[in-house]
Amino acid sequence: MNPWEEYKAKNGVTPLDLLRLKSQTIPKEKADARYTICLSCPFLQKMTKQCLKCGCFMAAKTKLDLATCPIGKWGEYTEDTE
Repeated sequence: MNPWEEYKAKNGVTPLDLLRLKSQTIPKEKADARYTICLSCPFLQKMTKQCLKCGCFMAAKTKLDLATCPIGKWGEYTEDTE
């Protein structure tokens, strides 16, 4: 498995998924709920809003449907169940 495949397996997405127009997004309410969880996480770099576990910028990552929290904090907000 190459490094990008490992990264995607761990995080559900890669940084390039943020740039793909076909990337599925979730409803704003669920993205906001994910981001709120991140804001209270000790692994969030407060200045850049970047996760210290996966390296992603969370304001963007929380909006992607296939994205996952590397430490499992999103729970019910991981998949769009509507």
